[in-house]
Amino acid sequence: MNQHLITDPEQCKRMVFLMAMLEAYPRRSDGGLHLEEYPDHNPLVLQDCSACRGRGKIMRCEADAEGFTMYGDPCAACLQTGITGGVERYFENTREIEVAVDSHGLVRCPGCGKGFTKRSKKFTGLRHRTCGQRIKIISPEGS
Repeated sequence: MNQHLITDPEQCKRMVFLMAMLEAYPRRSDGGLHLEEYPDHNPLVLQDCSACRGRGKIMRCEADAEGFTMYGDPCAACLQTGITGGVERYFENTREIEVAVDSHGLVRCPGCGKGFTKRSKKFTGLRHRTCGQRIKIISPEGS
């Protein structure tokens, strides 16, 4: 983050708050879900700023003699931090859904529609890694 002088007291208070939130919670982009150790892990993460998509800069492209040049203008909405100051769960899908294994041994995720096997690395045993959907796999009738 670039250093810049903040002269408005309200902006200064907001910056102090945002910096404290950055110390207290991880960013969504930081990853670190620890799904191997905690298969149902769904941590609180900081909400990305919607104006700059969490970059802290508003990207724009301008044509020049050599082609195009990208510029990053400071985002005033988040004071270049890339966050709103709010927190949210990493995965939105918190409700567990029962799903049966099909005749080919695949489970179809109700959250994103992708198929995987029970032993796939895409499944933690409780969550589908791709979309975070909580899944309880049930055996098909007669198995």
